[in-house]
Amino acid sequence: IIGSGSPQAIIGSGSPQAIIGSGSPQAIIGSGSPQAIIGSGSPQAIIGSGSPKAIIGSGVELLALGLVEQSDGETITVLGQTIFVTEATRLYAQRPATSGNSRPVAVFGMLKDDGTGIVASDIVILNGRYVEGATPSYLAGYATKGSDAEGVFSVGGIEIVPAAAGSAPSAWAISEGDFVRATGLVLQGRLHAAKLSTD
Repeated sequence: IIGSGSPQAIIGSGSPQAIIGSGSPQAIIGSGSPQAIIGSGSPQAIIGSGSPKAIIGSGVELLALGLVEQSDGETITVLGQTIFVTEATRLYAQRPATSGNSRPVAVFGMLKDDGTGIVASDIVILNGRYVEGATPSYLAGYATKGSDAEGVFSVGGIEIVPAAAGSAPSAWAISEGDFVRATGLVLQGRLHAAKLSTD
């Protein structure tokens, strides 16, 4: 997963399939990228049923990418979501590591049946400093509060604002229980979604 020079490595300097890379057409958050980490049917996707290059298999997907807000040893909080860390959770760190605790993480796993959080199968600590309002974040989960008059809804402990995604009428009609995927920037504790989709 963290192999130097591997074109399919989850993390690797200059890797065309790297999970995150400036300007990379295969970056985790890249408009229209067929090799994006979240892309249906992509043979290079980190997650994809039957994908020959997939790193994580069936039933597990990227559910959160953002800053660790809290940690108590058994759980962490990312984008307002409670992440349960178990003995089976695998931890990966991008090299070389930077100092400090302001590095974003990518959390892979499954949502708990009771909707109380995410059981993490894999957590990747990404290199580079997290900057609020500048570092892209991603969240997938069930809406715990539907859209209000301003289109704002909640997933767990974070409010999501349609922002640029608000140009689509569906972004203003999220109902409680809808499964949503949002990509955007966090500002003052809210995720301002540039992209928003529902399943």
